[in-house]
Amino acid sequence: GAMGGGGMMCMGGAGGMAGGAGGMMGGMGMMINLHIFHANAVNNFRCNLCHIAVPHGWKNKVFLVNLNDVGPEATVNGAPGGAPYAVGTQVRLGPQAPAGQVAGPFFSGPYYNRAALKVYSFATSGRWQDGNCGSAGPPGNGVTGVQWMAMSNEACVNLP
Repeated sequence: GAMGGGGMMCMGGAGGMAGGAGGMMGGMGMMINLHIFHANAVNNFRCNLCHIAVPHGWKNKVFLVNLNDVGPEATVNGAPGGAPYAVGTQVRLGPQAPAGQVAGPFFSGPYYNRAALKVYSFATSGRWQDGNCGSAGPPGNGVTGVQWMAMSNEACVNLP
C-alpha cells in the first residue's frame, strides 16, 4: 500500500495487540486483519486515523478515537486553552473546513492527531464489521459502513 515512514513502524509495532483486533470477511470469505485491510485500502494510512496519539488512559477500548463522541479532552479548533467540547459532541470532518466542506482529519492535541474514525457501535474483539463504523447523524452525514468509508463525503475519502 501507500504507507510511509511512521505508518509502517506503527503497523509493525501494533502487531502484538492486533492479533485480537479482529478480522473482516474478505471477498474470498477469508478472515483478515483489519489493520492490514485498512493499510491496503486507504492511501496515506496512519494509525492516528483510528487510534489516539497519546497511548495512556483513554475512554474507549483499544485506544480508538470516536469522532461521534468527542468531549472535554479536545478543544474547539484544537486551540490550547480553548473551549472544551461538551461530552458526546460529534465532530464533522473537519471542524476547520468551510461550511459544507470536509477538510480532512480532526486535530486537537494531545489525543486527536489526524483522527478520522467514527464508531457507530462498538464490537467485541474479532467481530468488527463495516457497519460498526460511520456517522451517528447530524452534523455528520448519517451514513455507515462501506458507504461511509469509501463513498461518502466523510472519513476515508480525500484524506490528506
